[in-house]
Amino acid sequence: MRGEAASLPPRLSSLRPSLGRKAKQEPTYRFYTLYDKVCWAETMGAAWAQVRRNGGAAGVDGVTIEQVEQGEGGVQAFLGALRADLLARRYRPGPVRRVYIPKANGKVRPLGIPTVRDRVAQTAVLLIVEPIFEADFLDCSLEDGLDVPLGHLFADLPVDHVAAEAVQNAAEVVEGPADIDVGDVHMPVFVGLGGLLEATAFLEGAAA
Repeated sequence: MRGEAASLPPRLSSLRPSLGRKAKQEPTYRFYTLYDKVCWAETMGAAWAQVRRNGGAAGVDGVTIEQVEQGEGGVQAFLGALRADLLARRYRPGPVRRVYIPKANGKVRPLGIPTVRDRVAQTAVLLIVEPIFEADFLDCSLEDGLDVPLGHLFADLPVDHVAAEAVQNAAEVVEGPADIDVGDVHMPVFVGLGGLLEATAFLEGAAA
């Protein structure tokens, strides 16, 4: 997301570096009141913009990005409803559509395709927590010290396009976290973790 920073809303662009600096300067700091920032209208709008830019296939509900845009109330109604569920803490991620991509060695690569709604929620969380986790990354954390923002490990992968083309009829519904293979490296994606509320509550470090 580093290359996309200039396109983020001003409040979000200001917040992210502040979170990163705090995490870097105080490694043991427990962050709090992050959940409200996930729910900012600016965060939701930026998350939608990224999801739309990445494109991708529909999840288990069959709803595509184009259908969201053409639906009653359009994107604003879609984001408003999602934001209302988040604020009311009634949001729960849906099942993930599982597809299998054939590999050259005869095996298959499992991919998980969340719904558009869940992809927006996940991206909203990522926009807030990414600079915190990136503060812990070292140059040696990735092969050859490759400088890749955490979000780029997932957000820019064209997995939905590949899945839609390669296994149109080989999908099944699964509960829980989605998985993405980057080469032969198996990486979990924030989909479940018991739900978005639990993931953000962990980061908030609520008082016991």
